[in-house]
Amino acid sequence: MHELARAILDQNMFIPQAVEGIASIGQESDQEFVAKTGLLLQYVKPRIRDIGQRVLDKIPVVGNSKHVVSVIFVPIRHTQDRSIELKMRLDLEEVLKRVYQLGDVVVNGEGSSNQFSKPEMLDDVRRSSRLIYELGGFTRQQYRGANVKLNGFEEALISFSKNNPKAICIGGDSNECASLCIAISLNPIVAINGESDAEHIHELHWRMEKEARTRYALNLAIKKSPPGRRIIFVQGYQHLEAVKAWAQRSNIQTVVTVGKFMLEKFDIKR
Repeated sequence: MHELARAILDQNMFIPQAVEGIASIGQESDQEFVAKTGLLLQYVKPRIRDIGQRVLDKIPVVGNSKHVVSVIFVPIRHTQDRSIELKMRLDLEEVLKRVYQLGDVVVNGEGSSNQFSKPEMLDDVRRSSRLIYELGGFTRQQYRGANVKLNGFEEALISFSKNNPKAICIGGDSNECASLCIAISLNPIVAINGESDAEHIHELHWRMEKEARTRYALNLAIKKSPPGRRIIFVQGYQHLEAVKAWAQRSNIQTVVTVGKFMLEKFDIKR
């Protein structure tokens, strides 16, 4: 393994406390965030740099968000345990049934498909897996052996869409951003060039994974939402602080809503 890649992993690269001032990222305006994150791209390989810049260029900067009434953040957790996946699916289905009102905009912050259907979401997963492989996050054997399937929360969104055909659904994630972050976390060497150090790559990953994906999804939701609507936002629990920071910057009331299983299993703090 590349010495720097090993150092990054040994230093708990993806724990935010390892970088001084990381908590202040959420306080940056979108323009400031894009500019500062763009500067970090000079330290990574050209392919990662190009994808990262495209993601930053696509973050829709929203000047006026007053027409959105509120955001209901419904966090999910990723797991390989199918029994937990099933319980989380039922949990999310219950939450959506309880909080959804006709006219609400439902945003999947973990996928880019605007059609909450199984074929569309599977295509979404396949595109991400292919890009992760092309970036070097997966080996050829891992990519070929990957069992493409949907997670419990995605199945819950499909069920919701079937039961609420008039609902406004938005795929708020960026495939490129998500795939880039996964590739770096699986194999940090994909980002390293001669001028990199662990701190640069750590902060870039944190900015893209925790902040860019959340800003992209929520800003896109505002841009696409009709006036006077609520946004129901489904994304990983690890984005909670980014969601709170976004709400504070945008001056929008945000409520965290979770089901009973998620509260008990993961001790989620609201």
